Amino acid sequence: MAAGAFEERLAQAVQQLARPGEDVLASGAPGSRIPERMALEFDEAYTTYVEHLDQLPSEAQFRSLQKIDSALSAMMGPENASLWTDESLKKHPHWAEVRSLAREAMAQFSWVSTPHSLM
Repeated sequence: MAAGAFEERLAQAVQQLARPGEDVLASGAPGSRIPERMALEFDEAYTTYVEHLDQLPSEAQFRSLQKIDSALSAMMGPENASLWTDESLKKHPHWAEVRSLAREAMAQFSWVSTPHSLM
């Protein structure tokens, strides 16, 4: 896989996180654990991107990705199980923060939002 493909996968994962919860849910099958799939796809794409960097992103770009990763990591654990529901994806402040951070990362990388279905 070419280096650009790793960034493209990451861009798609970040774009998905930036979308309104209602839009994301409308594009996926009911009961398909969309919040978990989104977080997992971001984690895998982010890890792969970092492992295959040809050149370092700017400090602001890298920090924007770290903020998303930290926000999602803070939502993990059995004590936060209620954050991983479809309803929470739509309305919980933690998910609103993830969306905001994802939009910030998109701006830092100059990624343009494109319509696409859930991974």
